[in-house]
Amino acid sequence: MGEVQYYLIIGYLGTGWSGFTYNNDDIKTGQGALLKILYDLDAVASPRPHPKSFTASRTDKGVHAVCLLIQTPMRQIKYGHEGEFVKRVNGELLKNGAPHKKIGRASCRERV
Repeated sequence: MGEVQYYLIIGYLGTGWSGFTYNNDDIKTGQGALLKILYDLDAVASPRPHPKSFTASRTDKGVHAVCLLIQTPMRQIKYGHEGEFVKRVNGELLKNGAPHKKIGRASCRERV
């Protein structure tokens, strides 16, 4: 399957991260942790941001986010398996000690 644009809405605890936006492999960021997991799950081609990806916001070191919008090209998730994919991403983030709240399928309004 080819790549398609996905929109992810996430919330996380920024403690332990140097902000969300990817900087380089040596600096722990939220985007870096998420991209590494997506890369390990073979959902993206690289653990670095795709030139066509963007985030609708950013945070500084240690700052938390309730509702952050990310757009990124990813390999297409099989229809009906989106929930399973989200569980795998959450499981990998928890296993790797990422300081975050679980991502989910709820809207920002439902999270508040």
